[in-house]
Amino acid sequence: MKGDFTRNTFDPLQHFSRVLMQQGRVQLDADWNEQADIALHYLRSLAADLIGPHGGLDPAFLVQQHKNPDGQGVPFDFLVGAGNYYVNGILCESEGVAYAAQSGHGVNPTLPAIEQGAYLIYLDVWERHISCNEAPGIRETALLGPDTATRARVEWQAKLAPLSSERGDDIQFKNDYSVFRSFLENQGLYQANKGRLMAAVPRSKDVSDACVVPADNRYRGIENQLYRVEIHRGGVAWDANGENGRNQAATFKWSRENGSVTFAVSDVHVNGASNVTTVTLDDFGRDRKLGLAKDDWVELVDDDYVLRNDAQPLLRVLETDSETLTVTLEGQAGAGVGNNRARHPLLRRWDQRLDAAAAKLAEGGAPLVQVDATPAGLWLKLEDGIQVRFQAGEQYHTGDYWLIPARSGSGDIEWPRQPDPAHPDTTLPAWVGARGVAHGYAPLAALVFDKDGGLVPGTFVDLRRKLIALWT
Repeated sequence: MKGDFTRNTFDPLQHFSRVLMQQGRVQLDADWNEQADIALHYLRSLAADLIGPHGGLDPAFLVQQHKNPDGQGVPFDFLVGAGNYYVNGILCESEGVAYAAQSGHGVNPTLPAIEQGAYLIYLDVWERHISCNEAPGIRETALLGPDTATRARVEWQAKLAPLSSERGDDIQFKNDYSVFRSFLENQGLYQANKGRLMAAVPRSKDVSDACVVPADNRYRGIENQLYRVEIHRGGVAWDANGENGRNQAATFKWSRENGSVTFAVSDVHVNGASNVTTVTLDDFGRDRKLGLAKDDWVELVDDDYVLRNDAQPLLRVLETDSETLTVTLEGQAGAGVGNNRARHPLLRRWDQRLDAAAAKLAEGGAPLVQVDATPAGLWLKLEDGIQVRFQAGEQYHTGDYWLIPARSGSGDIEWPRQPDPAHPDTTLPAWVGARGVAHGYAPLAALVFDKDGGLVPGTFVDLRRKLIALWT
């Protein structure tokens, strides 16, 4: 959730049942958001306990041959029926949509065109943060500019995976959810968020153990911030000892404002000859702190870009013009990104600064996820004393993220700590897994398309779990 939040305090391991406001106290967004998270966690956990990993009332999300108004079948397409379906307790709502007409089709490599053969049709479900730039209707125009609260929306996509001609696992996908999850994992369609991060403030003096953080360390920022560290290009961590594997290594980006500094885009012009992109904005933000400046790194995104979880090279700001509301960027935006105003294009600012030395250890404006083999590990500096360390040997995925609240009053960051086995009176920063983005999956159907794009009779297997209504 890339909103302008103080911090995210919800932790299911705390087992809090509600938030209790007190009279005469300061009100914070984190308290209100935590109450919403507690209620949502309760409802989704209850739904998952009662329903299981997936299920819904028939005929919700029934897969059928897509037909034209005249009753003729549409070749190589299918329809996902209207209704409500639950995946890991998350409510998915459909008004009825054809595969080829759903959001992301044609721009998402994971939503390929259908060909002759057997397929597993399944749901991919996740939650997406929506600001007034992505949904202008939530902005109150009577305020003459300022925005208010943001939203979260459940996104789902019907995806397909090729099946072998034997199709021996069809019915097992329905009867044993672990078989379905194993199938997705073996096909490279599902990968758990296993990469972990450690954050700390730097050592103020040389010590032999890089994991020991002296008590006199300080966060040196003058303002309270919520730092966001997010994986840009997915991949493994780079060992930093040579060029081997660098092109496949993961990269990351970070923001001191939780990635919430965005600018609505009205026009994009790419000059391939000069490797420059000129972007026209609706405005330059509320103030200079939340604006754009030379050498900032920005990401040009739109709805299609987000739905396919893309990671195009970041663009460096060369020049801004407040009179024409244009920004000149070094580099070229992804093909077609930002050209359709209906897809809500925007520029998102990231706050890493790359000097000559740092630029050598970055790809497309995003620093490499680096590690080394020593017990001390490799700490990477952000700013104002904050540094992070990535875990070696794990796969990192585009969109994985961690939040680091930094507080000027304490001169420290809020990060979990654990006892140091070698020094009982000392604690160490803990390894923390990515907060998300969490995806849920559910099988819908197995079917076969013939050479003309029609469903082969007798091959359809309904893999939905059907709930029994308690009323008549």
